[in-house]
Amino acid sequence: AAVRWMMKDERISMLNIGMSVPADVRDNLAILKGDTKLTNDDEALLADYAAHVYESDYVKALPTV
Repeated sequence: AAVRWMMKDERISMLNIGMSVPADVRDNLAILKGDTKLTNDDEALLADYAAHVYESDYVKALPTV
């Protein structure tokens, strides 16, 4: 979902995708070879993830400007 979200932004001309294990390489190649259109399911997944991140103790402890 994150890769497809980045690819929809015309201002982005390059992706630097981190990969830790061979399965990451396989999964990322599958995304890039397939349909790269951001789906409603992708958007829902990213919104749910963001909601959890913003509620985390780590983010709450970050200084605000």
